[in-house]
Amino acid sequence: MKILYVGGIFTELTSSGLHHIGRLSSLEDLCLAHNQNVDDDVIYAISRGCKKLRYLDLSGCTEISDYSLTSLSSCYNLRTLYISYLDRITDEGLSSISRQGTLETVYLRGCPNIGDQGLLTLVLLCPYLQLLDVSGCQHVTNVTVTACLDSVQARSSGKKLLLITGGTSINLDALELNSPLLEVSRNDYCINSLRPERIDIFDHESDEDDTTVRRDQGVISEDDEIKEPTEETEFA
Repeated sequence: MKILYVGGIFTELTSSGLHHIGRLSSLEDLCLAHNQNVDDDVIYAISRGCKKLRYLDLSGCTEISDYSLTSLSSCYNLRTLYISYLDRITDEGLSSISRQGTLETVYLRGCPNIGDQGLLTLVLLCPYLQLLDVSGCQHVTNVTVTACLDSVQARSSGKKLLLITGGTSINLDALELNSPLLEVSRNDYCINSLRPERIDIFDHESDEDDTTVRRDQGVISEDDEIKEPTEETEFA
């Protein structure tokens, strides 16, 4: 098996059952988005057994932490990583996974504990990075844009980087962007109802709100997060 999608709500699928994904040694594409049974132990098992993994979607898997990102640093074939809407990952975890050096596409939408430091390491250690979406990461500032500019100018590959910055603390008007290798978008693709802090609030308000959030999660994991960049974000 090369492709497996088990994102969303699976009432009969436990964390123990998800451990067995680690036995799929030929697995290349894996979507676990918004599956609340995914935890650090599950990701550790996957990182140990799925060394051919190229695409991984962990968006909304709120039980995972920096430990998972450290585990995934041994997956040297990993190219595309979705880690949006996670409040237990920090700059430390992002720095850890960056050391594998092969990431090309990273989605980090709505991560409240991600800031410039982790992104500096990411753009420095991943020279093939072509798309970085930090929509809704409010602690990200102009420091990240400057680091991206320095990184692309030092590239020998000539690969272009698209940086998506809507909903951050970045002020593009204060920057001089003069490299054809860096495209910066002001678009904000972060969906506020999926932000981990918003979900926590809804969980305490009513069962009806919780149902609404979970229904939204299923829609997003199928129609939004799983898709590759659209024409708006694609580039040669």
